[in-house]
Amino acid sequence: MPPTSIKAWQWGAYDFANSLANVAVIFYFALWFVEDFRGSDAGVSIAVALVTIVLLLVLPQIGARADRTGQHARFLAILTFGSITSLCLLGLAALTITEPSVGATILVLGLYGLFQFLYQSSVSIYTSLLRFVGEPDSRQEVRVAGIGMAMGQLGNVVGLLLAVPIAQAFGRPAAFLGGGLLFLILAVPTIRWI
Repeated sequence: MPPTSIKAWQWGAYDFANSLANVAVIFYFALWFVEDFRGSDAGVSIAVALVTIVLLLVLPQIGARADRTGQHARFLAILTFGSITSLCLLGLAALTITEPSVGATILVLGLYGLFQFLYQSSVSIYTSLLRFVGEPDSRQEVRVAGIGMAMGQLGNVVGLLLAVPIAQAFGRPAAFLGGGLLFLILAVPTIRWI
């Protein structure tokens, strides 16, 4: 299979799709949380630290179970749709919250942390599927991985180009919704193919 085959581009499409969603969060969540919601930088930092610890503890177990059962595609689908759902719920919550409170802070940081956990977990499972796209230990596998990386970077650029006007027109949380919906639309072909 040449590296420019449909499989390689389907592989890259997932990287493009998840980058669209993630860049909206990277670019806008902390700004929204601190400036618009009037939360603290420390809250975002604590959420990131907690997610990192949970990933360190749980992600090896998820990977081992996917390897043991051979259900990588199922894990990818569940984690991807979970990350999309949590991102869209984060956008909806952030758009509807009118006043900051302890409950609202816990809700938005919880959804943000859940998105980060599910997103990072889905990327880990997605990466492990590379061996099914190209021949293992071949230059082809490296080229396919390069296509995925390039598509991911393109997704970052396109994601920002789309998120900025959405955030300006409808508010920063709308960028989370837009990123989540685009992730859903563009990730489905890769998940169906797998």
